[in-house]
Amino acid sequence: MLKVFIDLGTTNLKIETYKHKKLKDKFTISNKDIYFDKDNYFYADKLFKFLKKYFISLNDKYDENIFVIFSSAMHTLIFLDDNYNQIGKGHSLLEKIDFKLNEDKKIFYRKINKLVNSEFLPIYKINKFNKINYNSITTLKSYILYKFTCEKVIEISDAVGLGLIDSKNRVFSKEIISSINLKEELLPQLILERKIFECNLKKFLLKIDLGISDGASAAIGSTFNKNSISLSIGTTLGIRYITSKFVDTISDFDYCFPIYNDKWIYGISSSNGANNIELIISKMNLTLGDLNNINFSNAKLINKKVFFYKERFNQSILEIKNTNFNIDLLYTYIIQMINRVKKYKNIIDLNKKIESQIIATGGLFNNVHIAALFKKEFKNDIIISKDNNFSITGLKKIIQNW
Repeated sequence: MLKVFIDLGTTNLKIETYKHKKLKDKFTISNKDIYFDKDNYFYADKLFKFLKKYFISLNDKYDENIFVIFSSAMHTLIFLDDNYNQIGKGHSLLEKIDFKLNEDKKIFYRKINKLVNSEFLPIYKINKFNKINYNSITTLKSYILYKFTCEKVIEISDAVGLGLIDSKNRVFSKEIISSINLKEELLPQLILERKIFECNLKKFLLKIDLGISDGASAAIGSTFNKNSISLSIGTTLGIRYITSKFVDTISDFDYCFPIYNDKWIYGISSSNGANNIELIISKMNLTLGDLNNINFSNAKLINKKVFFYKERFNQSILEIKNTNFNIDLLYTYIIQMINRVKKYKNIIDLNKKIESQIIATGGLFNNVHIAALFKKEFKNDIIISKDNNFSITGLKKIIQNW
């Protein structure tokens, strides 16, 4: 049987296919080349047709049944008609938000869902688009499962991404659902444990495991021992670990949500990751490749907080037009980012009551100067991994050990 590991990322689709543990195919393709539009809305049926064609081509080539498992970006939302067809455009984390939320409402929801609540959460979009005549709602991954198997289910970490879950008790929150005038029967059935779904596709058997969210899968993939915590710095920044008990949130920027096997992911996130570095160097007319040639030895720290992207909590941001983009600004941002990671690690260490070791991943660490600055700060408490997709590594661990 072929095993296909699929990472439905925020911006890219990544696939690895194995036969008897030997890699047979591996590729990455931009979501916009398949099913996203220029405004970061999506059309789920285009992804379904792409995957169906791919699975059939694999069977044609190898004459084997196929097992598929997914990791997926959180916070997708699809409105469906009574035939389970998508209504309008699918909603993603990256779409432009044109409405503001009442802070009291954010606080109310956060007490239940334990997420860093912001306008990108689907619960707020459900409330905004309540005049749409829809029959049910689902997520991207659950829609793909339905198209293959006709099963209307959602796994727990994907359901968390909707913002509707009582994270401590691992159920749909009746309070949140009622507050947005949603009926629970319009939601897919919630599943709390791994389950394999099957269907016949042409002449072969297709088995589908909904897997887990990409952040949770990355945390699993980067966990080497009980001391490990996962740090990923891509467009955004996230640090997280797996826990066998619920951990309550204590700051504006941490979260805790349930996954399979009576486990939770506790973590801290920031909308300001490598995206700020990319912005700064672009304004300096440089590329990421030029970073390795920049010497920070004479750079000076400037006296201002460097954030260019709105956080999910209250945080002032700099105006691009009023900013002087130079090496001092770049160096200041990198140091401030390292200090934020240090702060986040200290919070996690207090929760775990143990000194943790960071397993770091992300293209940012390919830069020798940035990697050296992180190593200087954290010394033996950081390992910079060459694994460029912990999400798929996590999926491999799941099918072996969970």
